[in-house]
Amino acid sequence: MAPDKTLSRSRDAVLGGVCAGLADRFAVDAVIVRTLAVVLAIASSGLIVLVYLALWAILPKASLEESVVDVSPEYVHSEAHGGQVDAGVACGQSAPFAASSVRQPGAGHVPPVPPTAQAASSSSGTPPASARTAARPVHDASVRFMLAIGVVLLFCGAAAAFSGFVREVGWRQFWPLLLVIAGIVTMVIPVREDGHRCWNISGGVMLFAAGMFLLPFALGLVAWGSIPSIVGNLWPLLFVVAGFFLMAYSIGASGLSLGGAAAFAVLCLLGLAWFSFPGELPQMTLQFFGSSHVVANPWM
Repeated sequence: MAPDKTLSRSRDAVLGGVCAGLADRFAVDAVIVRTLAVVLAIASSGLIVLVYLALWAILPKASLEESVVDVSPEYVHSEAHGGQVDAGVACGQSAPFAASSVRQPGAGHVPPVPPTAQAASSSSGTPPASARTAARPVHDASVRFMLAIGVVLLFCGAAAAFSGFVREVGWRQFWPLLLVIAGIVTMVIPVREDGHRCWNISGGVMLFAAGMFLLPFALGLVAWGSIPSIVGNLWPLLFVVAGFFLMAYSIGASGLSLGGAAAFAVLCLLGLAWFSFPGELPQMTLQFFGSSHVVANPWM
């Protein structure tokens, strides 16, 4: 935790910047905080959303002030001085071993000549950088905003397509697919550091599991009143999920977060299979290429 930071809403935000602000305050990856927020929202039947909205209204936005970083090199390569020397000597300043030296005209730092792309590719056996296409890492708000727009567009297309096959259900009822698509995108998008890869996969798995868990509720197949029953019977798994994530963060073993994601997926699966009640939709009429098939509610 960085004690010199104050709690504020981050400008690098997906929604309101509350989760990213908490992550900056306690030096935690934002994916972890957002995933835990989704878990708490499900476990509290949506009450955590009120806390989020309150923090959104109370917390100030982070300032735009940035510190100046000194990037002056200590050593440079100078052909005029015979290889790697102190940066001050290369710039004509005196050094302990060359106090009496006089800077000659034209003497200064000469940067090394970089190898050409063709020479580099022929020596290493790999194509030059200009010929390789690398995915852009998600490190700024503009890229995340475009990813969010892409997720929303994918959701709109998928929801419209699925609602056309089910007569009794409107496209808005497929809103949990937004979490499913966001989970898939979170698992496959590039990250800045290799150490964050497990965290991204864990967060993506939890978003995917949460979306698939909420989908029967949104469609009317499962009653929303089942959530207190599921939490009341499977609450030990929530402690298992939290335990995995706390251990993963405390000792820096990001692989343990995968165990927490797996435990959360098991919780969702067992909750729907054993502790859920049927909803108000008794059956669905599936329409495929002009033919209709009636499917009974499996929770009835």
